[in-house]
Amino acid sequence: MEHAYYRIGEVSQVTGISKDTLHFYNKIGLLVPDHIDPNNQYRYYSLRNLWQLDIITTCRKLNIPLETVKQILSLHDNGELLL
Repeated sequence: MEHAYYRIGEVSQVTGISKDTLHFYNKIGLLVPDHIDPNNQYRYYSLRNLWQLDIITTCRKLNIPLETVKQILSLHDNGELLL
């Protein structure tokens, strides 16, 4: 792997978000790791994923529903964002 990737335990430790929550976010398609090793199924998160996680965390603090957070993450233009 050429890029900087972080394993789920590292992301959990740095962000304070439990591994179970990260697994849940992956399961519902909210935060999909940029790389999953096909041999051992380890999840590897990129800097882009950490940026997404920051948005998720902020939205959750504002009580924004996960389905709306998913829509926000899918936007490519801040001008499209109207809550």
